[in-house]
Amino acid sequence: GAEENWHQQVVPRRKKARRARRLLNQGASKRSAPLDVVVLVLDSVARARFLSDLPLSTRLLQKANRTAASEVFNFPFAHALPCCTKNWLYAALSGAYSPARDGAYEPARRKQASWLWDAFSAAGYVTHVANDGCYPPELQDWWRKEEQPLQPGISDHPLLDTFCKRAPTTGPKGEAFFQSRWSGVQHATKLDEGSSICVAGETLAHRWLSFALAFLRTPAYEPLPKFSLTALNGVRCKCLSGGSHLDLELQWFLSRLLSSRPSRTALLLLSDHGALDSFNELPADLHLPLVSLVLPRAFLRQHPQAAAHIRRNQRRLVTPFDVHATLRHLLALARGSGVVAPRVDAQLWSSFRDAFEANSKSSPLPYAPVPRVGPLGLSLMADMGAERDCAAAGLPQRHCRLSWE
Repeated sequence: GAEENWHQQVVPRRKKARRARRLLNQGASKRSAPLDVVVLVLDSVARARFLSDLPLSTRLLQKANRTAASEVFNFPFAHALPCCTKNWLYAALSGAYSPARDGAYEPARRKQASWLWDAFSAAGYVTHVANDGCYPPELQDWWRKEEQPLQPGISDHPLLDTFCKRAPTTGPKGEAFFQSRWSGVQHATKLDEGSSICVAGETLAHRWLSFALAFLRTPAYEPLPKFSLTALNGVRCKCLSGGSHLDLELQWFLSRLLSSRPSRTALLLLSDHGALDSFNELPADLHLPLVSLVLPRAFLRQHPQAAAHIRRNQRRLVTPFDVHATLRHLLALARGSGVVAPRVDAQLWSSFRDAFEANSKSSPLPYAPVPRVGPLGLSLMADMGAERDCAAAGLPQRHCRLSWE
C-alpha cells in the first residue's frame, strides 16, 4: 500500500494475520506447521550463466546441500516456454498459457485465471509479491490502473518500484505505458560495466531482498505460514560480467534465509529464460532456465515418497507448468491433503492456449503450433515418467532444445 514502500519496514496487517489464523485453523494440517514458501525469480539468466556468473551463490547452495537441515535439488533439463517473461509468468503462477499478445496487458483475462498467491492466501498464508521493475509487461495486468497505479492489490504486502511515475506517458504510436524514473538504467554505461543500480546507498536488488527477508521475519507473523515471491529484473547487463553484480546480494539473502529457519522454509530459485539481446540471433541457452528447489530434510523424511520422486525428477524434462504444479503440491501438503492436480479449469485453459497460439503470428519469435494436450503440469514431488517428451509437457517442438532417445 501507499504507507509501505522501499524505504520503510514491513507494516504488519493485523486483519490479514487474523484472517490467516482463522483459515489455517479451518483447513491446515495438524501434524506439523506448514512450510514458508519462498519463490525468487531472476530475469533473463540461463542456468549455465547462473552457475558461471554467480559463483558465491552457487557455492552457498552447495554448502547448504551438505548440512543436516536442507537438501538442494537441481533440474538441468528445465525448459522455458518460448520467450518471453509473461509466457513464463502465466504458466508458472496460474497454470495456463499466457493470452497476452506481444506482452501487452490483458487485465480482463488476468481476472479469469487462478493465481498462486491467492490460493496460498485462501489456505491461511500471509503473502508478499514484489517486482523491482517499473510496471514490467509481465505484471502490467495488475499495475496498469491509472487512478491508483502504485497499489496493485497483489498479495498482503505488494512491493514495486516506487520511482514509477503515477501517470502513464504516451508512446510514438499513441500507446500508453508507465515509465520509471530510472527506466533503461539496467543497460546504462555503469551497469554494463558490471555495476548495480543504487538507491540511497544500497543496490536496488538488496532493497528488494531485504524487504522479503523482513517480511519473512516479521514478529507479528511468526506463528503463521508465509508465501513470498520476489522477481528481480535488473539481473543481467549487456556485458561479459552478465549477472555477476547480483552475486553478493543473492549470497547475502540466501545465507540468512537458509540459516534462520531451514526446517520451515521451502525455496524455489528460478529464472524465466536466458538472455535475449536480439530476436535475429537466439542464444543456444535461451530456453534453458534455472530451476532449483531447496527443502528441509525433516520435510523430506515426513514425505518419503515425495522425496524419492524429487530425486528422480532431477533427470526429467521440467516446464513452468510443473513449477505451478509443485507449488500447488506444497500447498496441498500444508493443508494436510494429498497430491492435487493444478486447479485450472479445462475450458479456460483451452481458451488461453488458443490465444497463446494465435498470438504467435505477431510474435518476433514464433512458437506455434502448441500441443493440444492439457491442462498441463506435473509436480516435481510426483512421478513425472521417464518418457515424457516436449509435446506431452506443452512445449512447441521448434523451440524444444532437448533431445530424447
